[in-house]
Amino acid sequence: MHESETAQTVQPTLRDTLARDRTLLANERTLLAYARTAIMLGVSGVTLIKLYPESRFALIACGVLLPASILLSIFAVYRFGMMKRELSTLWKRDSSGS
Repeated sequence: MHESETAQTVQPTLRDTLARDRTLLANERTLLAYARTAIMLGVSGVTLIKLYPESRFALIACGVLLPASILLSIFAVYRFGMMKRELSTLWKRDSSGS
């Protein structure tokens, strides 16, 4: 056998292409869910301070919710990027015929 016969690349089928698209969209949907949650945590903290400006509990809750919101946002972007890189690597490897 010639080398060109053994190293043929397999063209992805429509099913494979659609599966990749669904996976990419699921990753984006997950990022948006994290963003929605982070926004709600931040808004909840600010709302507590606005509703109960004299309350020590509101101050403590805001002090917890706002940093949690920021940390969740950072984690979401990190996780999105990590998954995108892993998927890209997997797709490149699959398309090369390995």
